[in-house]
Amino acid sequence: QAINDFDTTANDFMRRSKLIDFENPFEIRAYNDQLLQLERAFLNPLGQGGDYSDFKHIVFAPAKGNKYAASGFPSVSNAVADGDSTEIEIEVAIATYFVRGALSTLKEFHNFFS
Repeated sequence: QAINDFDTTANDFMRRSKLIDFENPFEIRAYNDQLLQLERAFLNPLGQGGDYSDFKHIVFAPAKGNKYAASGFPSVSNAVADGDSTEIEIEVAIATYFVRGALSTLKEFHNFFS
């Protein structure tokens, strides 16, 4: 459900981006600030855990099996690869938490609490 909500909000954000008045620096700044906050919302200050505590990004970071290329939701991928169902549940819950937090950064300012 978190991914579906994020998809809906991201599509609305993209729709609104086409309506920006590029002559108004405040609108440009507000849009840019939202993009910046979106990126920050995916940073886990605790990192990915274990040997991967330096990798803070929840969505894109190297997985254990491939340290040279980023993968989507690497901590979830690692838990699935390890086959530990408890760890999978924990990592999915963490990812869901960050996706929900990121969702709020894309909402319209006057419609923030909906």
